[in-house]
Amino acid sequence: MAPLTLLSEPFTPTPTPTPTARPQETVFQEGVGSYAGTRDVTLHRWFPTTALGREASLVVRTMDEAHALVRFDNLSLPAGAHIVQATLDLYLVWRTADGPVTLAAYPVNRAWVEAEATWTRASASAPWASPGASGIPADRGATPLDTVTVSQWSGWVSLDVTEAARAWLSSPATNFGVLLRAEGQYPVELRFVSREWLGVQVRPRLRIRYEY
Repeated sequence: MAPLTLLSEPFTPTPTPTPTARPQETVFQEGVGSYAGTRDVTLHRWFPTTALGREASLVVRTMDEAHALVRFDNLSLPAGAHIVQATLDLYLVWRTADGPVTLAAYPVNRAWVEAEATWTRASASAPWASPGASGIPADRGATPLDTVTVSQWSGWVSLDVTEAARAWLSSPATNFGVLLRAEGQYPVELRFVSREWLGVQVRPRLRIRYEY
């Protein structure tokens, strides 16, 4: 009788699952932890030559009467981090009238100095291409990064700035922040907390969710 030969099935190793990256979040806010890189200023048509970078609030008015600039310097994430989402949070403390206002955030395309910027000038030595940092594209981008309807009288207002934050992280020298502009049918002023506000927890913050 011939010997019995056992035939085994070919062995196929089980693939090792690839770990799924879990998004993490870092918050940049003046005075929280060791962060001190926020810069912000109001540009006001009514005070065209007055530098308002030391005020405790940021003013944005419809009819292009006042804009605000906000920038977060020294953004530090782990090497190889990919930004999933970046959100700019601003705390509204007061407004002059009821009714919806559209708040838009535009990328700023040139350098400005917080202590020197005014409605007419980006710094003491350089004027804006157009007052209020309105020159396109010299001062700001033509297309907003995000818009949001502001109907409340107070509370947090959030804008998606992911596209800009990715550029800031990959090329810090191009980080000039964002310009905030209000649009509405009637004159309305929105007043937000600035980095100089006494209460740290309501100062402007940049929340970045990332994977690496």
